[in-house]
Amino acid sequence: MSSFYTQIKAASKFVRDPSLRWKLECLLRGLRTENMALSCAQFGIHRSTAYRWLDRLARHQWNPEALYLRSRRPHHSPGLMDVIKQQRILWYRNEFHYGEDRIAWYLCREGLFVSPHGVRNVLKRAQVPFRKRRDQKPNRHTRRYNLDRPGQGVQLDIKFVPFPIEEQKVYVFNAVDDCSRWRFQYAYLRKGVDEACDFLQRLLEAAPFLIELLQTDNETCFTYRFLQTPHETDPPPHPFEQLLKAKSIRHKLIPPGIKELNGKVERSHKTDDQEFYWRLPLWISFAQFQRELLQWTFEYNHYRPHSSLRMKTPSQILEAFGCPMTQLTSGLWKTSEKPTHYQAISDRLQNHRREHPDTPLIHWRFKPKGPQTRENPLWQENTPSAIKAVSQMSGWSTEGRSFIFPLDTLGVAWSVGYSQIRLN
Repeated sequence: MSSFYTQIKAASKFVRDPSLRWKLECLLRGLRTENMALSCAQFGIHRSTAYRWLDRLARHQWNPEALYLRSRRPHHSPGLMDVIKQQRILWYRNEFHYGEDRIAWYLCREGLFVSPHGVRNVLKRAQVPFRKRRDQKPNRHTRRYNLDRPGQGVQLDIKFVPFPIEEQKVYVFNAVDDCSRWRFQYAYLRKGVDEACDFLQRLLEAAPFLIELLQTDNETCFTYRFLQTPHETDPPPHPFEQLLKAKSIRHKLIPPGIKELNGKVERSHKTDDQEFYWRLPLWISFAQFQRELLQWTFEYNHYRPHSSLRMKTPSQILEAFGCPMTQLTSGLWKTSEKPTHYQAISDRLQNHRREHPDTPLIHWRFKPKGPQTRENPLWQENTPSAIKAVSQMSGWSTEGRSFIFPLDTLGVAWSVGYSQIRLN
């Protein structure tokens, strides 16, 4: 013990870090008094900890830096998430800024089952920044409700695009069904009475249900409620309200300054800011913006899950109420394609293969359903074991399909069920 005391005493002369000095002092006191248990009790540690520190110092030639705290991460983690899931999680976060709940839902739909807590752990290990929720004032309109059937109440509001298009301010008329969250949008360069009536006509043509009530705020393009003067006892009728009356649709006006009563359409504005407007280039034309808006609305109604609908889409809710899907693609929806992120992945991979034809690729091929009587002859003898890939895109057949993906984009590739890979 005397030699240990001499070595530690000599090494502690040049230590200035407080986290190391108290450890060395604990060891020196125990060696000097030859009562390590009492010294450890005075410093609030267990005796085995002190002997572990002594052993660590002896193995590192009495270097005090050996007493620094070490990582407790295990060297081997058999339950660690596989690389494909981690790449998919990071891709969803970087491309669409989704939270852990929505990422977990998308992965579950693709056949990769990950809990929201597991998604958050992957994002934390990758040091992805999280938005800090600002303290909000308490709101008295906190009661959540849903109407009983589609068309029983439709909320209508106007949203201006956060950036000018062709050096002009653009207004987006937005209507959201209270029950199914089905929405319809159309952009205009003005927000007058003519635009409101035109949007109403387009809404009635595109809606797959009968609209019973339309709820709006007190904009002048919707009502003359606050343009009346004391000497005008009988103001002229508003064209928008006349059109609603001709269509047998009731018009409900919310009280001024309480936009929370139009909360569902207001929340859809926030969704547009988070998932749509930031993807558009600033030099986009008005005609191209109109097409992108219609495609985004189609994706919102058919592919984007809603937490308020228990991660279902508005089209699924309408199907449950018996609304035929053929009406959902009528009118303006005929010319719009399915602008899902799967299509963006496919385009990106095709461009990568065109620009880099010599890049080593991975060939993914669908395996037919049912039991396999023999191995697929397309694979090489040293083919790696089957890996779990992303499930099929909605509406695609799995018979006789194959895709080729670059190695660096493996995280954004998709296939069906369990597949095998080979290098081309």
